Amino acid sequence: MDSKYTPHVIWGLDLNLKLLNEYCKEIVNIRIHSGSGVDLAREERMKKYDGLIVKFKELYCHKRLIKNKDSSDEVGVKAA
Repeated sequence: MDSKYTPHVIWGLDLNLKLLNEYCKEIVNIRIHSGSGVDLAREERMKKYDGLIVKFKELYCHKRLIKNKDSSDEVGVKAA
């Protein structure tokens, strides 16, 4: 992916990796522990996290990213 956008894509992937590393435990814990009673704040957090996971899946499966990852070791290393 040798273009003027390469640094931006790498930065974005690096940021996504940092976000996942920072919040993965919280995302997993909120899904595992059901708690007792009705917790509206928890339900809202679950909706936000579910949306976040959908966006990460969309990014991971994006055709251009997959194509460019195969052709560029630098992006593949940053995403891994």
